[in-house]
Amino acid sequence: MKSIYTDNKYQSYNLDFIARNTVNHKKIEADLAEIGFSKDGNYYKHPDTAYFIEFPAPPPAGQVEQITLALIYKFMSNIDRENINLFGGKSFFERSTCRSIL
Repeated sequence: MKSIYTDNKYQSYNLDFIARNTVNHKKIEADLAEIGFSKDGNYYKHPDTAYFIEFPAPPPAGQVEQITLALIYKFMSNIDRENINLFGGKSFFERSTCRSIL
């Protein structure tokens, strides 16, 4: 298995599945038990593999908004860096436009 985010420098053995709040966790547990997984704390483990499954709670809506805004600002910052290299100036994070965005 390849680790995408760490360029194979670190590999975890858990598989995270974000379930909606409406998911029946008892049904998931029963279905996983049917194919050999058993619950161990927050994880579901199988005796034939080092990999285990986890169902972390979905992030609250406020966190999703914060992450989205952070990604937008990161994108804008990257565009500014390119504009400085190509044209000598910024387009997003100048003092006057920064106030109008925020």
